[in-house]
Amino acid sequence: MNINNNGLNGNDIKNNNNNNNNNNNNNNNNNNNNNNNNNNNNNNNNKFSISKYNFDEKFENFFIKITNGGRDEFGKPMFFTPMVPKVIYFLLFYLFGTQRPFVPIYFRDIGVNPQILGIILLFPPLISFIFSPIWSGIADSKNAHKLVFLLMTFGTGFCFFLLNFVSNHIIATIVVLVNAIFWAPIIPLADSTCYKILGTQFKELYGKQRMYGSIGFSVSAILTGSLINYYNTVNVAWINYPIGSTVLFIFTLLFFNTKQISNQFQKLDDNKLDEQDEIKNYYIETEGKQEVQVQVEKDYDDNDDDNNNNLIEKKEMKISFLKGVVILLSNPKIAIILFNCIIIASGMSVCNNYLALIITDERYFNSSTSLVGFASILNVTFEIVFFYFGKQLLMKIGIFKLIILSHCALITRVAAYSILLRLNASGWCIVPIELLHGIVFASCWNSGSSIINANSPAGLEATGQSLFFGVYMGFGTSLGALLGGLLLNSYGPITMFQFVAAIVTFGLLIFLIAEFLLYSKETLLNKKLLKQKQEQIELKEQNQEEEKEEGKAKEEEGKSNLQFNQLLKDEIERNKELIEDEAKYNNLIINNVNDEIIHSSTLL
Repeated sequence: MNINNNGLNGNDIKNNNNNNNNNNNNNNNNNNNNNNNNNNNNNNNNKFSISKYNFDEKFENFFIKITNGGRDEFGKPMFFTPMVPKVIYFLLFYLFGTQRPFVPIYFRDIGVNPQILGIILLFPPLISFIFSPIWSGIADSKNAHKLVFLLMTFGTGFCFFLLNFVSNHIIATIVVLVNAIFWAPIIPLADSTCYKILGTQFKELYGKQRMYGSIGFSVSAILTGSLINYYNTVNVAWINYPIGSTVLFIFTLLFFNTKQISNQFQKLDDNKLDEQDEIKNYYIETEGKQEVQVQVEKDYDDNDDDNNNNLIEKKEMKISFLKGVVILLSNPKIAIILFNCIIIASGMSVCNNYLALIITDERYFNSSTSLVGFASILNVTFEIVFFYFGKQLLMKIGIFKLIILSHCALITRVAAYSILLRLNASGWCIVPIELLHGIVFASCWNSGSSIINANSPAGLEATGQSLFFGVYMGFGTSLGALLGGLLLNSYGPITMFQFVAAIVTFGLLIFLIAEFLLYSKETLLNKKLLKQKQEQIELKEQNQEEEKEEGKAKEEEGKSNLQFNQLLKDEIERNKELIEDEAKYNNLIINNVNDEIIHSSTLL
């Protein structure tokens, strides 16, 4: 026994030695690989890279420190954090406020009539509608959101800088159209970046980031309007715009990131990241009642050299751009909100593109460009409030009522314009009416952006936001620009605003009918699902009862078998006793016979 045990222990020792040698070889290989990686990293470190200086983390860390750690007593981020999307939105809409109210005035000053202006203004939103999802799709597929954002920012600033030297109708139109190509993906990329930074945990804070865009728009509009009025030339806007785009370019170059603020807090406060396999599952029900599932792992900053060795976004099922758009449009909720946005965007486009012309026209309100800038401030007043309290409004009022509110506010706005024009009132009478702009836009945009974000598959967030942006700022805005220009030139502003009121009322009715039908369909589907669930429960209970009955039957059968076996055993015992008694009797008879034989033999 001792010899055998010693022999077995010796074999184990040999095996362990072999394993240790293999492990040592593996460790040597790993060390060689690590040395190679270190050499590669050293080579990479020799290359200049903005991201390795971590300006974004230092920027966020500064504001986290001044807000006592960045979280309130409920664990939510404080007001100032995160700062990157706030600054991006401010600068981005600062540019938008510089050009949107004053492009129509620029074309009028170079001799373009409203009808031709409507045709010109038709194409920039339409170009944005086409190129916005294309650029965003490229950014998603190549994971190059920062690079695309930088290129587009530089391109749009350069285009408006060229307008300082252009007075020809055709050349000016070409510059504006080329600018639309560059402008197309900027806002969708900002929205998708904002949602990535906030993450699922803090996505309700989107409105508090987006409201800084409204502040930037109002600051730019009043500043540009005052400068145009002071210098008596609209070209002041085309100097202000490239300055703002340069600031946005530098800020994006230094601070652009997509780190979630939850991870940001952990890294800055705890000096460690939570290494979890975050896999998101999004299911979208199509009209054919199929489910599309996309699984992706957590993505990383696309331009951070320090993260080159990390896992990059992995997709188990790749979806092409067109297929992704089909999936989005096949969702009834997204389809309804996009249709609704076309109606709202068309009406808002009429007001945004032609109100400045009506304000400064001697035949109508006959006011200065300062009123245009001041009206822009009032435009975003309620917009800021609605964005700031976006979460509360979505929870208390709901998306359905917010959409209805946006329709009613727009109808009231254009109806009030018509009344003031009929009364030949002063241009300053429109000041309180401009407050309705913020209600219309913020209600529609906040609701639409939330629906798109909630229903977009992982990996297509930017594409979903681009589709929403393209429909609202592209197709809807271009349709309103075209119809508004034709109506203003042919019938005047009163008829134009009355037509908008009629179209928006029609859109509201369509929306209510669609919501009623969708609600009825969902109710029937829920009833059907509930009935199927009840049938499944009843079938399960029936199966359980049958199993119980079968169990009882088997139990009774077992008892019967036991009784039969006992009876059989008793019968065998009785037969055995009878056989033994019969054998004894037979032996007794044999003995008697033998005795008789012996007795007879004796007598003889």
